[in-house]
Amino acid sequence: MLPISDYHEVKDNEFLPPRNRHYPMTVVYSLGGIDIGNYTQGLAKYVWKAYIEDDTIYVEREDKPSTKQAVLTKQNITQLDLAFDQSMRVFLTYVADNKAYYYGFNAQTSDYQEIQLAKGIEFPRCSIDFHEQELVNRSDVILGYVRGENLCYRVQRERFTKEHVIASNANKSMLWRIGRTKDNRFGFMWR
Repeated sequence: MLPISDYHEVKDNEFLPPRNRHYPMTVVYSLGGIDIGNYTQGLAKYVWKAYIEDDTIYVEREDKPSTKQAVLTKQNITQLDLAFDQSMRVFLTYVADNKAYYYGFNAQTSDYQEIQLAKGIEFPRCSIDFHEQELVNRSDVILGYVRGENLCYRVQRERFTKEHVIASNANKSMLWRIGRTKDNRFGFMWR
């Protein structure tokens, strides 16, 4: 995991591709491996897209539409984000009916779980901090969000149970995006 001192706020277009693209809150792009569950070529070789179609979240590799997979069906999704864990398993954050959720693989139960986040958590976003294959054993999926005036995050290695507050600002209320930046740090775009 990146040390806390390496986290910083970023502006538009400072993210590495494909996070530097402009897209709506119900479509998202992320780096990933060759296929879901296949990390043999690393986690940074292909661009993946998650989107909503008829209340279902789909994930597919941008260059290979035949990889399209339905991941989850839920009504009234207004925000979506995508990451992949170290084993190239899908990790999502989303908002449905004004409630924040994350969806990911639980190693203790060997199954995917949908977890509703506490009331007051808004704009959940996710990304893995290291995509590089040689750093996978140090990597974490990062779950970022806003709670009141606070910009917060949780990490995979703590099973997303411990809240870390990065900053407080009464003038900012929306976490737009998180991920690796051009200067090789992990950034939060907070508006």
